[in-house]
Formats: sequence, structure tokens, C-alpha cells
Amino acid sequence: MEKLKSLLYDANKSFEAADHLTYVTYPLIKDSKLLSTIADNLYNSLSKLIEAVLYYERMYKRIPPYGNSFAERFHLFRSKCAPRYSIPREGLTVLQSLQEYMETKKKAALEFNRRDRFIIATREYRMSALTLDKLKNYIFQSKRFIAQVNNILVKEIKRFEDVRGIRGER
Repeated sequence: MEKLKSLLYDANKSFEAADHLTYVTYPLIKDSKLLSTIADNLYNSLSKLIEAVLYYERMYKRIPPYGNSFAERFHLFRSKCAPRYSIPREGLTVLQSLQEYMETKKKAALEFNRRDRFIIATREYRMSALTLDKLKNYIFQSKRFIAQVNNILVKEIKRFEDVRGIRGER
């Protein structure tokens, strides 16, 4: 249960950092490199939430063992967990978009700022741009997803601790 708490805590911290950077820090500094950091924090938050739900589901043996790859975890979450908890599709779409951005960033030959955008260019000169508006939209779409997963997991953590407290276990 401690791992579940830790994953949930890390996810919420990353989301708070992304939100703060977007709405407080970026308007003051206006450095486009912050856009990449915001995307990293948001991606970390959403992936930790998915990992927390999968860990919880695996703890109760509702899902089979899964690998460490993002694709495996994402597919398992989308097919088994999202329908079970009626998780909104928007959060999954944002996570998938951020994953594609992260993959592009890893393979990027060039990163640069242009006006209010952070641009990544691959070796084939395909460009991917991050803008503040796009990230604000991602954060807005993710809030409902994050709130719903938090409600599910916090309720289960409290239930587990209540049962443990009644039995006198520590």
C-alpha cells in the first residue's frame, strides 16, 4: 500500500508543478524552454497515475502481470481499467500525445525556441511544436482524469487503513 501512496503522491506533485509552471512561472519569465519542462511534468504525472491504478488492480489480481514498457501499460489501462472506472477518454488522449512528444524529443536532432513556441526537429526535419495554449488545454483535459483517479485511489487507501486499524494491525 505504501507504493500506491508514493505513486499517487508523486503524480500529484508533478501535476502541481506543471500547473504552477504554466499559470504562474511561465507568464513571469516567458521562456519557451519552460514549455518542455511543463510537458515533462504533465507526462510524469499522468504516467504515475496510470502506474498507480495498474498497481492497485494488480494487487487485487484483477489484471495479469504487465511489462515495463509504456505501450503495454497504456494498452492494459485503456482496455481493462478505464472502462471499469469510467475514466474519461481525454486524459488518455493527452497522455498518448505527450508520449509521442517524448519519443520525438528523444530522437530530436534539434530543439529551439521560436516566438512563443518550443520546437523539436527530427533528423528528417519533421517538426513538432509546443505552445502555451496547447499545454493549457492538456492541463485542463487532464484535471478531470486526475481528480477521478485520485478519488478512486484515496477512497481505497482509506478503506484499507480503516480495515487495518480495526484489526489492530500496524
